Order: sequence, then C-alpha cells, then structure tokens
Amino acid sequence: MSSGTYFPPPVGVEIPKAGGGVRVLGVPTVADRVAQTAVAMELENQVEPMFFDTVDHELMVKAVRPIPTMQTATADED
Repeated sequence: MSSGTYFPPPVGVEIPKAGGGVRVLGVPTVADRVAQTAVAMELENQVEPMFFDTVDHELMVKAVRPIPTMQTATADED
C-alpha cells in the first residue's frame, strides 16, 4: 500500500429485488477493510493534533461519545 499500487478489486453481490431485477451490493473484502483502517489511522494521527491544540480534550471526548441519558450527561457537572 505504501508503494501506491493498492487498488481494491471490484466487489458486488447481486440481491434480488421484490419487483424483479437485481440490486448490486458492494461488500468490501477483508483486505479492503485492513487498507481502510490503515488509512484512517494515519489520517487521524495527522488531523487530530490540529483540533486538540485549540479544543479542551475532555470536552472533545464528551462530544463524540454517545450519552445514554440526560442524568448521565449532567452527573459530573454537580
């Protein structure tokens, strides 16, 4: 991948439609998912410092994690 020669193979699974015909559903291979994860990790390492220099880390963590209830969201503010 670092040589720039990785090209994902064409993937597609034909799913029959209720009204006739087929729908092509693209399903990534394991190699595709590994490549996507490697690229995402590298991009995160390059981009995250741009945001963490100006944003409070604790605020950022709370902003990106789902909070199940309002009580949980305000519990540590008391």
